[in-house]
Amino acid sequence: MARKVVVELVDDIDGTIFGEDGANITFSVNGVNYEIDLKDKHASKFHKTIGFFSNTPSGSVSANADRIVRQPRRLRRGDAATRDVKEIRTWVAERGYEISSRGRIPAEVEQAYQDAH
Repeated sequence: MARKVVVELVDDIDGTIFGEDGANITFSVNGVNYEIDLKDKHASKFHKTIGFFSNTPSGSVSANADRIVRQPRRLRRGDAATRDVKEIRTWVAERGYEISSRGRIPAEVEQAYQDAH
């Protein structure tokens, strides 16, 4: 029996389907992590809006939160749920990267994996 799985990226704001013309955005607010998929138009609005708050002189925005918002992760081909963490960990171990056996894989390491595949 043959099976074909098709992944459609859907804008979390208006529900429209988009291909590569969009972004997967991760950010945190008050210690809660969020991940959203947005087509380019909505991603631009998101970055413009959050940029207003991250550029305030109050110092209440951490450097890490600023980095996450300004450099959204585009580490995936297809849906993030299809990512095989075991496969990534095996790949990075074979190439000498030192990462923990549990927890989140560093973004730089995931990016290196994606670039190689």
